Amino acid sequence: TDHDLKTRTIYVEASRGCPYKCEFCLSSLDKTAWSFPLASFLIEIDHLYERGLRQFKFVDRTFNLKKEFTSTILNFFLDKIAKRTALGLENDLFLHFELVPDHLSEELKTLILKFPNGCLQFEIGIQTLNTEVQRLISRKTDLKLAKENISWLSVRINRVIYSLVD
Repeated sequence: TDHDLKTRTIYVEASRGCPYKCEFCLSSLDKTAWSFPLASFLIEIDHLYERGLRQFKFVDRTFNLKKEFTSTILNFFLDKIAKRTALGLENDLFLHFELVPDHLSEELKTLILKFPNGCLQFEIGIQTLNTEVQRLISRKTDLKLAKENISWLSVRINRVIYSLVD
């Protein structure tokens, strides 16, 4: 029901798969990551939003890998916040995203800063901090850039979850 929906968190996928080819992962056998058609996806998200859903947990493994795709989704939610603000209503939106820490562009940082405190939650996964292990598992991460972006997020976002596997 609409009443029940207002109290729920839903798990959302805007894309499937993983672009990485880690030696240990079954997902590496797939061709690559692919996104759902964005226009129809946003229509469905809008429908849920209009029914009262305010807690969206995106479980895409690489939500920010395609800048334009990510920007469109973030702008969609910024528009919802702006409309509520124009009506004098408080923001009650909560969004969770899994980010690739070395793929956080300046454009995405600018969009992130437009969200109210407490609205965004990021889960950041790094497979390993060991460059030799990176080489052995075929998973390259720019650790310097990842650290810079995680530091940037940690001082600007109310909630940051660190997920570290080594």
